[in-house]
Amino acid sequence: MKTAIDFMPLVLYLAAYIVADIYVATGVLVGAMALQILYWKVTLGIIGRLRWLNFALAAVFGGLTLAWNDPQYLVLRATALYGLVAAALVLVYGIAGRNLVQLALQSRIEAPDAAWKRSLYAYAGFFVALGVANFAIGHMASEAVWVAFDTIGVLVLIAGFMALHFFAMRRRYDAAAEATVGNQ
Repeated sequence: MKTAIDFMPLVLYLAAYIVADIYVATGVLVGAMALQILYWKVTLGIIGRLRWLNFALAAVFGGLTLAWNDPQYLVLRATALYGLVAAALVLVYGIAGRNLVQLALQSRIEAPDAAWKRSLYAYAGFFVALGVANFAIGHMASEAVWVAFDTIGVLVLIAGFMALHFFAMRRRYDAAAEATVGNQ
């Protein structure tokens, strides 16, 4: 159920784009995200910072898209989101010493701190690259190509990156564990 709620705005946005146009899809996206925020507030009582950030960016840049009749603001929304995620990863680590990648994944992957630090910078670099790719595709490709990238392509890239990261971390940890056992 949680996954369905998480993806609901994206699915409705894509469906509205296919059926109508980018402006109807923008309104649907912002409305669906508002309902999603309300749902999480009622059911869990809390809403994560990333969810608030994503909603705020969608509301502001979606509003600009509708007010100025210019879908390029949606391109900026996604680019800003990816850039802010990358900046948050690095800044939280630099200021507070908290590795958000490690905090999110350490229950599933065991690894030394040095590997987690490399992972943090890999994720930050990935989100910077995603923002650059989003901006480039949004300005050089057709609107339909950008919408496909923004909805489906980004999900595939994030899932692929996370899978590669997981397998790389497991391989490194397994190799280190085998070396430790072999030295005993």
